[in-house]
Amino acid sequence: MFLANPLTETLEKRRLLLKKLETADAEYAKILEKATSEKTSLLMEARKDAQKLLRDMEDISKLKGSDIIANAEKKAKSIIQSGKSEVEKEKIYMMNEMKEKILDLALKLNEKILDSADAKTKKFLQKELDMLM
Repeated sequence: MFLANPLTETLEKRRLLLKKLETADAEYAKILEKATSEKTSLLMEARKDAQKLLRDMEDISKLKGSDIIANAEKKAKSIIQSGKSEVEKEKIYMMNEMKEKILDLALKLNEKILDSADAKTKKFLQKELDMLM
């Protein structure tokens, strides 16, 4: 018995240590499985978030593109309208210039033909010219 007690104690300690190791191994396996599961879950969530972000960015870029096109069309219409207005002003200016030149020419012809250029003749010619144009 003298030898059996220390041997029994050592075997008992070893069995307890093996049980602790088995328990620790089982806990480690559970922790590893949980960590792997969380990693997989986080990766799937990150992929979903990335896809959603990509779709959102595509939608935003489409909206921005539409806004840019709308602004460009508005500017183009404004430029066209401004050009039309400018052409109309130039047309009126040229008509007035033409009227004055025709009036001057008519007065000069009248003066050459009749040897007179009075205010009545000028007023009459101006009235007739205004009615024509």
